[in-house]
Amino acid sequence: MICFGKKAQVLFDRNIANCKIKSSKGIFKEKDYWIAYDNSTFDFWVEEFKNLGEAICWIERIFEISQKEKFKIITISNNLFYIEKIGFLEITIIDNLIQYRLINHQA
Repeated sequence: MICFGKKAQVLFDRNIANCKIKSSKGIFKEKDYWIAYDNSTFDFWVEEFKNLGEAICWIERIFEISQKEKFKIITISNNLFYIEKIGFLEITIIDNLIQYRLINHQA
């Protein structure tokens, strides 16, 4: 489960305060960047990204941050991204939760 928007930001602030929210993942926008965080292992990883597609790819481990430059992610629309060599990433946001579907080239 990936929280989105204001809900994600509230959980982020709570994690900063005490790092005790189990399996918390979220994405929210701050100025020109998408902030993604993952506390599923209680290590509380935080990264910033230029677009929502990159943030989802990182948080769901489609690529590691060290591999980020190898993946070209193109925004097709607000909820559709093309990931070079992988396929399409389609996202849906319902009740401040992100659901996504990865459509591989082979599919």
